[in-house]
Amino acid sequence: MELAPNENFSIFYQRWITQLGEYVDILSQLSKQTFDSNNKSNVEAVVEKVITHHKEYYSVKWAAAHQNALPFFRPGWLSPMEHGYLWHTGWKPFIAFRILDTLKNNQVPGLSTLKELSTEQLEKIKKLKIEIMMEERKVERDMERQQMFIAYPVTFQLAQLMDQVNDGDIAVANIDALVDSNMRSYVVGMEKVLKRADYARLKTLKLVLEILDLKQSVQFLAGLSKWQVNLSNWTRKNQSTSQASTSASASSHQPHINS
Repeated sequence: MELAPNENFSIFYQRWITQLGEYVDILSQLSKQTFDSNNKSNVEAVVEKVITHHKEYYSVKWAAAHQNALPFFRPGWLSPMEHGYLWHTGWKPFIAFRILDTLKNNQVPGLSTLKELSTEQLEKIKKLKIEIMMEERKVERDMERQQMFIAYPVTFQLAQLMDQVNDGDIAVANIDALVDSNMRSYVVGMEKVLKRADYARLKTLKLVLEILDLKQSVQFLAGLSKWQVNLSNWTRKNQSTSQASTSASASSHQPHINS
């Protein structure tokens, strides 16, 4: 999947999340089955398709963000609920471990309980949690540096230039040039933050799947994908219901004209 000609990222995202929903249905069915030599290769093929689907999302996202990364930090194509969980343009990596815990407790409707993790798997996940927390902190530090970059040096330089403008020593065009230059640097920096956060997400996905066996991988991918799809659909469904209710209410209060 890629961005079609004349297609903006908002349209692509809706197409991508719809496809992800179709994969959720397939994974949900597979999560309840027993795997053997007869169906193992087919299950592995499905898992690979889902992983590729996630990777393709980031590939298209990075291409679009290279043109302008700023819209991804307040994306208009996400629902309000999705915005509530937004962490530097996407889901926070540590959520993957929350989903594992939820699946272990059989709290995801439509999905089977996560196959019990071995002692070795639990130890690896414990170590991975620490590693991912460190990755998250790196992203946070990068974002803090970006905020400091835009907040202080630019303001100071602009104040100096404004004094020179008032004294008639410099053209206003020089101020515009400074703002443009710093904004370009800021956007480039924000693109780096976006990619670093995405790398953390992809790294989490990759390393969690390396720890899990095939059955657990299907269950985990089903849980993660279902969470993403539900987060997108739940708010939009409620928005549609609310809008329909508002329209009906408005219609009932329209003045009636007798013929």
